[in-house]
Amino acid sequence: MSAIISVAWSPNEQKVALVSTQGVSSQAEVFIFDPMTGRKLLSYIQGSNNFYFSHALEVAWSPDGKYLGTSGSDMAQITDPNSGQRVAKYPQGGPNTSRAFAWSPDGQMAVSSASQAGHSLQLWSTQTGAAIKYYPANFPNSIAWSPDGKYIAYEDIKQQIYIWNVKQDQLVLTIPGQLDPNLNGIFDEIHAHAIAWSPNSTELAVTSYENAVHIWNVNTKQQSYTYTEHSAPARAVAWSPDGQQIASAGDDHTVRIWQAV
Repeated sequence: MSAIISVAWSPNEQKVALVSTQGVSSQAEVFIFDPMTGRKLLSYIQGSNNFYFSHALEVAWSPDGKYLGTSGSDMAQITDPNSGQRVAKYPQGGPNTSRAFAWSPDGQMAVSSASQAGHSLQLWSTQTGAAIKYYPANFPNSIAWSPDGKYIAYEDIKQQIYIWNVKQDQLVLTIPGQLDPNLNGIFDEIHAHAIAWSPNSTELAVTSYENAVHIWNVNTKQQSYTYTEHSAPARAVAWSPDGQQIASAGDDHTVRIWQAV
């Protein structure tokens, strides 16, 4: 095992899945561990199913914990975590396809990047792999489905964030991009902002290279708060299950827990 590029807890907290790779041109391997003992329960190489690693890969458990979703350069797929067998797939195509992947809260659908329509975002069935809906995007990176299933938020390669109402098929908010002036071109997509929904699905937290975390309210379509205590770019963010606190981490080598407003 070399670099670990994605990790996810199962909903029942009995398993941890992670993805490891030896380099940017190598195959990505999925590992599933018992978090209490550290015992490896299963490992499989996605490349054995014509699923090759490009620059990133995402792993995510289904809401019921029965399946594992992964996304990479060749395709997104749904896998049985007990056997490693693929049960559904969606072709993404192209070596530059991003890592975007998220389950719908009911587990019936997934969203991942697609090669069609200018490297858009594809909504598809997790049972059949059939395409359902394309969302316009330019190499989507970060993605988050709201807990109530109503919204999909995603960021493109230029770090502009879009929020779509899935049920009404309507774009409800566009958050301007914040490109890091210290980066150049292709590196922008590697340093994508982290985004996370509040448990009540009304606010979206967005990290920033400006040493901040911005909170946007989807109902008012306004920025409601900005946390500015990091001394370097913020890279990760997560809400507490009760929505009362937010954890953020950044290049200042700190993890900060703060009260949600």
